[in-house]
Amino acid sequence: MRDLHSESSDTQVVTSIVDVARNFGMRTIAEGVEQAATLDLLTDLGVDFAQGFHLGRPEQVQLTG
Repeated sequence: MRDLHSESSDTQVVTSIVDVARNFGMRTIAEGVEQAATLDLLTDLGVDFAQGFHLGRPEQVQLTG
């Protein structure tokens, strides 16, 4: 996702993935969102969810007692 807003071929790939997901009734999530411009573009492209440092730092979760 890092160069999404500056690489048109990357934008075309994301658009295709979103289209395929929609055709199968699935939702999409983008990982590695580190810039506001990337988040805005993903929103415009119809991506459903996003995660990355722009949205919040990872959190440690204890999995065992």
